[in-house]
Amino acid sequence: IFNIRLKKSLCIEFNLKCKFFLQPFLSSKNPLHIVEQETLDKLPFKDFKNVQLSWYEIAAAEIKKIPETDNIKFFDITDIFQNENELIYYDLGHYNDFANNLIADKIFETFNTKYY
Repeated sequence: IFNIRLKKSLCIEFNLKCKFFLQPFLSSKNPLHIVEQETLDKLPFKDFKNVQLSWYEIAAAEIKKIPETDNIKFFDITDIFQNENELIYYDLGHYNDFANNLIADKIFETFNTKYY
């Protein structure tokens, strides 16, 4: 959150149009691919999925406290992999090429829509 506030202040200081994206994460994907489920099952941490979901809820709530301006926009794309059966994650946080393409398409959509 501190880094987002810092970046936002730079965008304002230099009159830049900035977009911030809350990225998808493994625990937000439903259904999980068998490989992704196996990754979660191997973790020694109890209830990792719910802890990760809680952390992202807190982060999203904090981001919503940062006011948008004419030049600053926030986008929550954490649900982009909902109902996606394909393998998305190499591990707990890194995407494969298929996932990166989905994310790139979603971000590209924001450039084709009038937000500023």
